[in-house]
Amino acid sequence: MVKPIVSLFIDNFDSYSYNIIYYLQKVNGIKPIVIFPDEINYDEFLEKYYNKIDNIIISPGYGNPEENKHNDLVINILKNNLNIPILGICYGHQLLCHFYGGKIKKVKNMFHGNINIIHIYKDENGKCCNLFNNIKNDFKATCYNSLKVSKHINTSILDITCYSIYLNEYILMGVKHKHLPYYSVQYHPESVVSEFSYQFFENFKNITIDYHNKNKTIRFKPLESDLFEKNQFYNIIKPVNNISNTPFDKCLTSEKKYELKIVKVVGIENLSNISYDIFQNVFYNKDDICFWLDSNNELLNNKDKKNDNIQNGIFNDLVNSSRFSYMGNAKGAISDVVEYYFVENEDSVIVNLKREDTYKTTSYFSDQSQNNSDNLNDQNNTYEYQEIRESDNCLVKYLNKKLEKYKNNFNINFSTFDINENIKNNKSEKLGIRIGNTNMQNNCNNSDCFYEKDDFIFNNKDTCLIGYIGLFNYEYKYETIKFLYNKNVEHVKNENNESLPVSFFIFPQHFIALDLVKNNLYLICLELTKGEEEETKDKLSNCSHEMKSDQAHKITNKEKVSYMDTKYDNIKKENEQWIHETIDKIMDIVNKWSDKKKEFSNQRNDNSEIKNKLIFSSTLTKDKYIENVKRCKDKIRNGYSYELCLTTSFKGNYYIPDDDSIDMLDLYKYLREINKVSYSCFINYNRKVCIKQNKYKYDRKNFLNEKLKFNVLCLSPEEFLRKNKDNIIRSKPIKGTIKRGQKEEEDIKLITELKNNKKEISENLMIVDLTTNDFHRLCQMDSVKVTKLFHIESYTFLHQMVSEIIGKNNNSNDLSDAIINIFPGGSMTGSPKLISMSILQEIEQLPRGIYSGSIGFISIEGNFIFNIVIRTAIIRNNIISIGAGGAITIKSDEDAEYDEMLLKFKSIARPICTYFKERYNADVEYNI
Repeated sequence: MVKPIVSLFIDNFDSYSYNIIYYLQKVNGIKPIVIFPDEINYDEFLEKYYNKIDNIIISPGYGNPEENKHNDLVINILKNNLNIPILGICYGHQLLCHFYGGKIKKVKNMFHGNINIIHIYKDENGKCCNLFNNIKNDFKATCYNSLKVSKHINTSILDITCYSIYLNEYILMGVKHKHLPYYSVQYHPESVVSEFSYQFFENFKNITIDYHNKNKTIRFKPLESDLFEKNQFYNIIKPVNNISNTPFDKCLTSEKKYELKIVKVVGIENLSNISYDIFQNVFYNKDDICFWLDSNNELLNNKDKKNDNIQNGIFNDLVNSSRFSYMGNAKGAISDVVEYYFVENEDSVIVNLKREDTYKTTSYFSDQSQNNSDNLNDQNNTYEYQEIRESDNCLVKYLNKKLEKYKNNFNINFSTFDINENIKNNKSEKLGIRIGNTNMQNNCNNSDCFYEKDDFIFNNKDTCLIGYIGLFNYEYKYETIKFLYNKNVEHVKNENNESLPVSFFIFPQHFIALDLVKNNLYLICLELTKGEEEETKDKLSNCSHEMKSDQAHKITNKEKVSYMDTKYDNIKKENEQWIHETIDKIMDIVNKWSDKKKEFSNQRNDNSEIKNKLIFSSTLTKDKYIENVKRCKDKIRNGYSYELCLTTSFKGNYYIPDDDSIDMLDLYKYLREINKVSYSCFINYNRKVCIKQNKYKYDRKNFLNEKLKFNVLCLSPEEFLRKNKDNIIRSKPIKGTIKRGQKEEEDIKLITELKNNKKEISENLMIVDLTTNDFHRLCQMDSVKVTKLFHIESYTFLHQMVSEIIGKNNNSNDLSDAIINIFPGGSMTGSPKLISMSILQEIEQLPRGIYSGSIGFISIEGNFIFNIVIRTAIIRNNIISIGAGGAITIKSDEDAEYDEMLLKFKSIARPICTYFKERYNADVEYNI
């Protein structure tokens, strides 16, 4: 049996390291040991690793090796002439050459992500370096370097093995030591477009074997398991139990704690047309928490009238990717709300919220025109809370644990309801007064329930039966950095010290899923099975002592309808009431739709005496933004990044005498009519908690607002990450856009122009290599594939350059691993990700908040979908916040970058301003 080769991989915090690690594992037969350069000193390396490894790889990284302070380990390894094969890549190449006297210079014609031609040196006998055995001369490879090694190296020690010439500039691309098995290359052999990647790493393995055989080196000692336990293939926390290790058991048994009551409503002609009305009438309440994940792709609105200019495969892919919309709220005895905060000393607090009281109304609903009615006030938005303060707090691990209790632990009670038939047969009869005598066909009492053939429940791998819906704001990066790199980074503070959650998630008791392709609607309720009790029974015992004492006193005089005594029958009755009243609402909407005009709920205010204003101002002046672009380019020029995604923010202050008259959902309706995109979202977040004086050393008022109210109006076209029920994860970066031509000839010319645009190709490639790197940390060996590379997709108005990466998630990995490894999205940071985030924080100096984060769902079956939060307005306290930015490369023109950023800002700000003009006669100003 051939002994596997054990590599020690020194990771210089690069965003392409795990692409190299993949190849090392593939050729070596075992995962390399991964360490960071500042993790151990030289003596610890000798004691722990030296006699147990076969070779060393020094990864790419950032900075100039002449100045970097984290080189001590490698310098000492080289200084002691260790008899072990070493391979340096990119930064590792520069570091090795620098140690042997090479000078580091800036590349004159920088072009990160450029595909260069590599020329292999041959000696007088026509032989090349054995690192390039079986690799043809003049092969293609990707380069990301800002710096290079001078060609005037110490030739008594080093030999040049390869080079490239780009725009008449000579770049030394590789060297080898004359007497020791030390090798290095400047280019990135692991990149998706680099040729002979596998052969390159296979050659280094063969060099390792030959060297040890020739020198009779004995280092084949058994490896202790602890060397691999910490870092094996990805530097992350050990995962908690996986949500989806085993296939989801949807069979009906009596041994389940929960039941999902699902009513499939059929017979609606075009669900896309009435999705807004359904959300408005069923869930929307400006005085509570509600959400709508809105798949509003224009193709779904005209799916039967496919534009001939859109390719069939692209059309089907687009439609299926954004096929389902989801909506719900936080009402219900077993709904759950989780907020997450960073507090003093960069600690974190999980706040679990439960509604303070059950419903007192006879109806679940109130008309939107009566939003301030007594009935609705009875359905209060006050929550009790539990704080979780632990040193190892981790939100995504906590959510995994919360979801674990549902895993294979629920039955499905499935029914269908034909709305057309009921409208025809019962036009005047309200379903809500026929509780218990519906026209539903319930087939859940036999083993061959037809719901097994239903797309939503069984056949579609991306659907959410129910789960947590919420968001991570950009500053959640601090937690991912902490667990991925074991680094506590100083947090940038908000200028006005506003205490907003860094993340929040809602688990609804009542939920609607809309299949916008097949026009089916699913009403979903969560309830307990007979004889089971939910954790709500003990909820008060987990609250603060003062709150518990006060509430316990009140409870002694309450009726049995309190949370403390909530049981199966109460929840079941509540769910039945919600289902019947919801169907009544939907029937009304369908009945009225044929006569309905697309109007906005707020009529135009023609009173010219009312002085309404909306004033947008920029956080930065144009000169300051351009200065920041120059600072980014300086960092890139000096080798600290390949690309930096610089952002800024704008604030719109509106002055309306009666600001309660502004219906945020109506504003969102206006925006979504203009911007029809796949990953839109509306969130109304309005809640109260009862904060009392406490004796704890922590003052809750420092971070937890008693009242919290804001709106998220997101119109994002970009998907960040998804994992389906088969454990396949996918990312689909889009980089490169050009308009459609008026005629076929012009159209073909524009496609060719985009295909050959080197700048667009290089930017797309950077994201592809970064994403494959992140996927290799998570996925099974050999499962990561780039299924589309620089693929041109043609839509109604434009062509886009799209790539797609997929991988089979390791069974032991779950949501926490995915988010910790991949969040935030590389399209909002740049590469290398860690140092780029640090540089951007230093330059921007303000938190980004929800902008640049992700909104989406995590289902009880373990699958999830998240977007990238761009083209989004956050509205709070009469202030509209909009973020905008762009990717800065060494080729960026400062003025053009400012104009592009401003264009992105105005794509959201302009329709908002138009809305305020039309609805409120507002004077609009731009102070930017």
